[in-house]
Amino acid sequence: MGIGKKAIKLIFANANCLSIKTIELNVRANNSRAISCYKKCGFKEKERLIKNGVEAIHMELQLFSTIQYHYDSLIDENNDPARDPKPLQEYMDKWDGQAFIYELQLSFDKTVLEIGVGTGRLALKVCGRCKHFVGIDISQKTINRAKENMKAFENITLICADFMDYQFDNKYDVIYSSLTFMHIEEKQTVINKVTSLLTPNGRFVLSIDKNQSTALDMGNRNINLFPATADEISKYITAAGLQIEKQFETEFAVLFVARKTL
Repeated sequence: MGIGKKAIKLIFANANCLSIKTIELNVRANNSRAISCYKKCGFKEKERLIKNGVEAIHMELQLFSTIQYHYDSLIDENNDPARDPKPLQEYMDKWDGQAFIYELQLSFDKTVLEIGVGTGRLALKVCGRCKHFVGIDISQKTINRAKENMKAFENITLICADFMDYQFDNKYDVIYSSLTFMHIEEKQTVINKVTSLLTPNGRFVLSIDKNQSTALDMGNRNINLFPATADEISKYITAAGLQIEKQFETEFAVLFVARKTL
């Protein structure tokens, strides 16, 4: 009947996510429809147990799935930065903009990966200037919108998955991300994976918000954020084995340009 799925959405929309780390529940092991439903909502099976003589599955939903719900909701609310009018696009440029695109050092022989592609706001400026573009994002609705926005390009691959969970088959000459790391708690782990995916001399370009807020209040939902200072990001990048070539500020962000040395 869809009641369970609606209940989960109501929790996301109304609960104070700042105090919620996980949502847990038990489902009868023989209730395949319910198990399938919860898995589609992002729940993962943790263990099997016997409860009141009945076999049950203990399922858990990590807070990160609320981020997925948040970005799915933005699409439902018709929030698409790739289709914003020019004044709003110029406002978003205060986090990245032309300075960010320039540091990618794009050329038609390079492969590019964007972490947190969103609806394609930056990707639309990149796809026509590289050999192949790959974008990954956790929100399926966002990826679907990105496919619509980028349908004019044939040299693209869009993936709906968690960057840390996805097994990439290739390495990339350029990896970049803007306004995504605020959602990532284990930044060192992510940057370590970036290093492993870069080709020799590959570039990593990152934009982080100067704002150190630990929450994003959308009125009908709160999203946990994990800010980091420029000094912390610098240490993470260096510890991952990358060489920082440049670090500078835009109005709202700090940009890092790093290279994987031979």
